[in-house]
Amino acid sequence: SLADPMARIYYDIGNRVASGYALEEDIPFLGRWISGVHVKDRKRSGPSVPLGTGDVDFETAFRLLGEAGFRGPYILQPARKREEIETVRNYLAFVREFLREGEYEPSSHRIS
Repeated sequence: SLADPMARIYYDIGNRVASGYALEEDIPFLGRWISGVHVKDRKRSGPSVPLGTGDVDFETAFRLLGEAGFRGPYILQPARKREEIETVRNYLAFVREFLREGEYEPSSHRIS
């Protein structure tokens, strides 16, 4: 039960959007129970795609997570590419931009 103080949710942004759920409803409702976030982009009812190329509204997702008081951890779980190290660097920069745009500092967030 979510009434249990030990109950927590690991929220997957991409999976929720791909399944047709609205971040604007999900995150405010679930926010106090979110203990971690998988950062991934997906097409609605489709596969994972590179960050920023799917249907996830990352600006809204990070804003709502910040408003809910969530500060991490964020786990990168995006689509893979051939040059994995460069891809991860680009994905990390992508996520950090959204954290900088919020009203909180990225240094207060844990990104894995």
